[in-house]
Amino acid sequence: MSITIEPPSTIDADQLVPVDPERLQRAKKAYTTRFVVAALDQDATGCLLRRAAPQPGDVVLARVVTLGSHLKLESPVSRRQAMFEGDEILVAYGNRYAPDQFLAEVPADLQECHLVAGGGVAGRVLEQHAGMKQATTIQPLGLLSTTEGVVNLRDYVPEDLIPTTITGAAADRPGSGRTSEGSGLGLSIVSAITSGHGGRVVLDSTPGVGSTFTLELPQDRLLGPPSRSGATPVGVGA
Repeated sequence: MSITIEPPSTIDADQLVPVDPERLQRAKKAYTTRFVVAALDQDATGCLLRRAAPQPGDVVLARVVTLGSHLKLESPVSRRQAMFEGDEILVAYGNRYAPDQFLAEVPADLQECHLVAGGGVAGRVLEQHAGMKQATTIQPLGLLSTTEGVVNLRDYVPEDLIPTTITGAAADRPGSGRTSEGSGLGLSIVSAITSGHGGRVVLDSTPGVGSTFTLELPQDRLLGPPSRSGATPVGVGA
């Protein structure tokens, strides 16, 4: 027998509600959740839904309220799934900046929000391109959780897919939500300049959500005197 989840308005904050594994199996799953789905395929028992403030990368079970610009959801195997109002979908929260589509951010609550990328990114639209239809509206039912906490994409990405240091031109990754292709030359230049100052560029990436690039520089390069070549160290004004 399926376990019925109460409407969102009647679930208290941080309350955990069991979710039937069969219900998760029936939900249409997004490409962003592909690594989580692989784990669910092994064992979906013990999953819970939590009402809490979402964070980037949190996986959420949501219901399609109104169809808009996105009529289909990209599946974990990159196939397009038609969506219908009332469908339950498994997507992930994320910020998005796409000038030709939507500017969206992760909301502070689990009220109605939007599907802002066909790969499965949930967010609240702040602005949109004049040529875009209204975004598909979804109602979050709860953050997918276990007894250890909320399920987040970063905890399920295979380690061999996440480079920790940029050493050359960076390749685009599928499912990143990007709307244009790039050669990665900008990162290569940044890496070369940083390396020239004895530092490195560190990448922390969550597919479908975004990436954080950190420049690590030796302290003496930031505060020391100009080099013998006459160049001004990074961080010191000319």
